[in-house]
Amino acid sequence: MQHILFQPQHTFVTDADGALLADHVGRVEEMQGSYDVICERLKLPGATLGQVNSSRRGSYRDYYDDALVDEVAKLYQRDLELFGYQF
Repeated sequence: MQHILFQPQHTFVTDADGALLADHVGRVEEMQGSYDVICERLKLPGATLGQVNSSRRGSYRDYYDDALVDEVAKLYQRDLELFGYQF
C-alpha cells in the first residue's frame, strides 16, 4: 500500500521497534479536546475550532460487512491496538 492516505497511522508516530515517539496523540473524533490539551501543554492560547469539509455520512458500520471488518482489522491491527480502537 503506497498511498499516504492508506498508510497505517502507527508508521508516522513509532520508531523502527514500534515504540511510540510522541507523548500525546490527538484524535480526529475528539479534535477540539485534543487541540485544547496540546495548547494547554504548550501554554498557547486556545480557540474554538470550526468544522470544515464535514460530511453527512453514516457510521462506518453501515458500510462494512464482517469480511471487510476482518480485512481492515488485519491491515490496521497495530493502529487498533496502539490507539485503542475497536470495531
